[in-house]
Amino acid sequence: MAEIDATTERIRAHLLRATQLTSTGAAARKAARRILIDVAVEGYGLYVTLEDHLAGFSAARRIQVVTARAGRFLPLELVYDRPAPDEDAELCPNWVAGRECGPHCFADEEDSTVVCPAVFWGMSRVIERQHTTLAGREGTAFLVTATPTREQRLLTVTHAVLGASEKVRATDVTRTAKALGEDATRVATWEEWVAALKAAPSDLLVLMPHTDPKVRTMEITGQSLRIERVKTGHVTGGHEVRPVVVLFGCDTDGSRDDPAGFATWFMKKGAAVVFSTLTMLLARHAAAMSQQLASALRAPDRAEQPLGELVAAYRREAVRGGLISALAVTAYGDADWKV
Repeated sequence: MAEIDATTERIRAHLLRATQLTSTGAAARKAARRILIDVAVEGYGLYVTLEDHLAGFSAARRIQVVTARAGRFLPLELVYDRPAPDEDAELCPNWVAGRECGPHCFADEEDSTVVCPAVFWGMSRVIERQHTTLAGREGTAFLVTATPTREQRLLTVTHAVLGASEKVRATDVTRTAKALGEDATRVATWEEWVAALKAAPSDLLVLMPHTDPKVRTMEITGQSLRIERVKTGHVTGGHEVRPVVVLFGCDTDGSRDDPAGFATWFMKKGAAVVFSTLTMLLARHAAAMSQQLASALRAPDRAEQPLGELVAAYRREAVRGGLISALAVTAYGDADWKV
């Protein structure tokens, strides 16, 4: 639907403002509230556009989105199913305080004086994205890749490999490596990346590349690689491993015509899960989001949990901490994987 594409582009533009925030303190909080209001208004517009189709999902806490063509993107994470907040709406006090959010955050069903980030579907629901391959000429049969089975549902994140664009500050790369653990392998070239994956099974792959969506390239340390040249060796290293891939970079969502291109390519080459973003990220935001996600995945005291629950919790904590762009984080892969 053209309306969905137009709304998605407006949401991207608002979230791009979040990556460019340079203010601090009260000014930063005011700017972040303004962006949340703008995204919520568009999110409500998206809800109204899809209302007839979403009627059966209003009470659902787990939703699966299956896409056969990467260019067809439905941003359910950004749906806001309450009235559009006022221009001067206050940020939900319960959200700010870390308390449970719900209907009690508002005076009534029509209250638009409060904007509550917990209302966004990506904050309150498990949204699983699956990219499938058209297996039938008529488009009636589909093949889904890298799905968990009863015998194999647990994904480990014991050994990480990290690659970053030359645009990412050295201090940010160092902080990200620290969040990944002492045994993380840092690489400087794509050749080193492939060699590292071949040398040892690696189940957590973190890339903070600079990308050029027009020619679909990813750059690390000044060296660009076209996505079509990414092989299984770039993902599994030839080992029996289904890695978790974190793909946070300047524009890893691909192009306007192919918004999930980078993520789905890694899925096709053997990844179990790929974290990507709907909007462009500056290097420092990509690093901050990678660090927080890495810390969540590698937390020694974290109990085993379904991937979908971890993703929703990550979005909530990242946005609460000021990383508004985390609203646009998408996770491709089966939500029944456990980590």
